[in-house]
Amino acid sequence: MPRWALAGSFGTPRLYLKSLLADRPRGAEGAVRRVAASIALGPDVEPGQPTFSYGLRPLLVYDANINGGLPFETIDLGPFRFTVDEDTRARQGWTIGARAQAGLDLPVAEGLLMSAFVQLGRRHAPNFGTNITDRSIGACLRHTNDSWSYLDACLSKGDIDNERSKVTSLTRAVTFGQLFDTPQATHEVSLTLMQQTSQGVDQKRLRVASRSMIRDLGAIDAGVSFGEKVDGTLRQTFAADLGYGIILLGRPTRLSVGYAEDTGGTLFGQDRTEQSWSARLSRNVVRNVTAYVSYKDTRSSIPEFSGESWGFGLEYSGFRW
Repeated sequence: MPRWALAGSFGTPRLYLKSLLADRPRGAEGAVRRVAASIALGPDVEPGQPTFSYGLRPLLVYDANINGGLPFETIDLGPFRFTVDEDTRARQGWTIGARAQAGLDLPVAEGLLMSAFVQLGRRHAPNFGTNITDRSIGACLRHTNDSWSYLDACLSKGDIDNERSKVTSLTRAVTFGQLFDTPQATHEVSLTLMQQTSQGVDQKRLRVASRSMIRDLGAIDAGVSFGEKVDGTLRQTFAADLGYGIILLGRPTRLSVGYAEDTGGTLFGQDRTEQSWSARLSRNVVRNVTAYVSYKDTRSSIPEFSGESWGFGLEYSGFRW
């Protein structure tokens, strides 16, 4: 497992390029030039010359909450018991659809790339006659310098509409990062400052993350996130995750675990906080197709929101041109 092969499956384009240059595998000159050009580095960069890309991904998703409803039929609040209206209860089942995406990459100068995308997805739940539509648009300005440090500034906006409710979000993020080599590994560390606006409520967040492509061991990534508490709204205030990837029997395989805390919520005057543990195992089974199984255990200060959930399925990376 050379580090460049690990980075090709589990890393970022910058990390892949840095690993290729560190390992210098035979016959990799074409890949080096191609990846370098994709981040506006190298002799093939033509400032002002745009590159367009398009994609279409079929979707087959088992959705545990198709309509964004409440995950219980009754709830006890103090001495009172409330029954949730049937149309307001969470519905789960299979959904089928597709997601289309278009992208633009524009080299502005050596090491400076502007990228933008627009995405539209739509799924249908046959058992309930419900359609779920998601839309998003975004743009980034990415700079990579000769010392392998980088700065990304991104802005994105999106919404999800399930015919019962519509959730909108706006994200502004700035990421500072550094790549470096050690004798057996190539590493990437980053710090992201973010402000997210969801349903008109702002929250500031900070994330520290790392990725390491370690020869003959595997790809290890980790991150810690902190978010400000927003009174009256349930928001994630702490999260930690750890992942391990390996090329197993010729196929990329990855295991990740995570922990999260959400605070600040209220329901009929009662404080609502949640802690959750999650795990996910995924493996590339054939070209462009990944199988996965996931598990999540949530514990809430309001017992009705506590529970366990499983996920499973196939992900197809779609058609690209």
